[in-house]
Amino acid sequence: MCRENMDRSPGCFRPLCICVVTNTLDPQELSISAASKIYHQHWGIEVTFRILKHTFHRGTGLSRTPAHVLSEHQETILGYWLLQLKSLQ
Repeated sequence: MCRENMDRSPGCFRPLCICVVTNTLDPQELSISAASKIYHQHWGIEVTFRILKHTFHRGTGLSRTPAHVLSEHQETILGYWLLQLKSLQ
């Protein structure tokens, strides 16, 4: 099912048309505003991953074991959070 919503995003001066594909057919289970909020949160996560990959040059990992991959990702995210905190000061 595809439902469209004309929504104004924070900081956006023009309407944004979002097409969300879902298996939830009942609007009471997933309202258009809730679907829009989920979409915007998801987009924020995607932008963060892009920053990590391109700004920190983390597109390709160097680790060879699952434990080291997890550690590498945790270190990258920790560094990103610390830079965000520093920028708030």
